Amino acid sequence: MEKSQLIPYARLCAFGEMWESVYGASERYLAVISQQSGTSDQEDVHGRGVGLGLQVQADLRLGKPEEAARASRTMLRTLPYDLYTAEALSSTINYLRWSEPEKALALQQDRQPMLLTRLRNVNTKDEINGTPLEVAPSELYREAIMLPAMLQAEHNTSAAKTQFDTLESSLPSLLPPKDGRVVSELRSRYRLLDTRLPAIKTGTWLLDVKNLGKHPVVGTLGATTVFFVFPDWCIQCLTLRPQLIAAWQRLRHDEIRFFVLLAQDSDVPVAPDQETAASRKTLTGRNDAAPRLAPFPGQKPDLPHFDIKVAGDNSPASLLAGTPTFVVPSETLGSFFTSEIPFFVVTDSHGIVRVVQAADSTALDPGGMLDQMVSRIAHQQP
Repeated sequence: MEKSQLIPYARLCAFGEMWESVYGASERYLAVISQQSGTSDQEDVHGRGVGLGLQVQADLRLGKPEEAARASRTMLRTLPYDLYTAEALSSTINYLRWSEPEKALALQQDRQPMLLTRLRNVNTKDEINGTPLEVAPSELYREAIMLPAMLQAEHNTSAAKTQFDTLESSLPSLLPPKDGRVVSELRSRYRLLDTRLPAIKTGTWLLDVKNLGKHPVVGTLGATTVFFVFPDWCIQCLTLRPQLIAAWQRLRHDEIRFFVLLAQDSDVPVAPDQETAASRKTLTGRNDAAPRLAPFPGQKPDLPHFDIKVAGDNSPASLLAGTPTFVVPSETLGSFFTSEIPFFVVTDSHGIVRVVQAADSTALDPGGMLDQMVSRIAHQQP
């Protein structure tokens, strides 16, 4: 295969999730450009960034985080801090963050000086005058604030404060409006950590029609609690129904509470005399009308459960009937200062917010981000 074909081939294989082939093609590409003469330094640097970036993604998908971390550090040390280097480092750090937090923290600490230096040297006047910046300051801030957030998650409050103060002092005095809004959101989200969970006004409980709205989720929850939050317009979120039920059932065995929060403009009417066959079959494994036991948040599994049909068969709430979902007002999203959809909010047993983080595409899978987060947080509790 010719050099010019290797990267397109690797990207095509990545699209098809053929990660061994991705790694092989990118490795061959890197070998070719290292031996080839006649290419400019700029072409060589760009090619190495593309090739190493693909290798990092392949390593992570193949369960080789050590190799991914090694390649990411090589990129940080030898290449410009561009899109490829940033993506490789962030992907590796996020992969390791909950399963091996010490290694993730070390990698983030390695890149922090680079981020702060670039942030201090950003010329925001160029963008304000109409010339696009090479790297938006809000993106540098997004990557840099990961360090104090990670330290906070490990209960290293003093170091987290020091790093946050250093980051704030590195910000340019003048930010373009768009970057200013993003930075403000990220800052507010960080400050939400280690505070009490904001009050959540709950509406329809889509798992159990007999207890609609009787138990608002506020205050001390008594157990590690996870909220999976998204708005009603998130189509891909609505397709996660089987994964949501599986996650709820899996975490119940470890006494972890798991709720979905469906944010929309108004609550939904329900027809309690009707049943949803899809949810009945999913939760029982049988397509029959027999009552089941389905615990409501904070209660023992001793309440008769009746499936419900939400008015409007194609409404978001109808699609989530039979899942551990509360319908909540749209403004609930603003309580957590994030525009990244969907996202997790995790509290400890005292109702203190420990995590506000965007969910990746495999977050609900067994052993994925969700399981790693709750395992780490539950382990840290006194």
